[in-house]
Amino acid sequence: MDSLSKKFLISIRQFNRKLKSLTGLTPAKFVREVQLQKARRLLEDADFISVTEVAYSVGFYQASTFTNLFKKCFGIVPSKYRKSNCKRIYGHILLA
Repeated sequence: MDSLSKKFLISIRQFNRKLKSLTGLTPAKFVREVQLQKARRLLEDADFISVTEVAYSVGFYQASTFTNLFKKCFGIVPSKYRKSNCKRIYGHILLA
């Protein structure tokens, strides 16, 4: 957050207040939301990488933490989400 506040030429405190007023989220919760949304997209589109690799690629250091937060946010564990929302093409069949 420090580098972002410097980029916008405002204090960290002011940056945090602006972010909260625009998004309704604290900086930590905003970052977490961005991570989880990116993970959701990766699980839908990048079926060649594992759930653990998705977790690491969006900034989680423990797959278990990622799984718990993903389930809390979307109501389903990442592996089941992937299975229920896959967009893989096998031949002429699109599973979705």
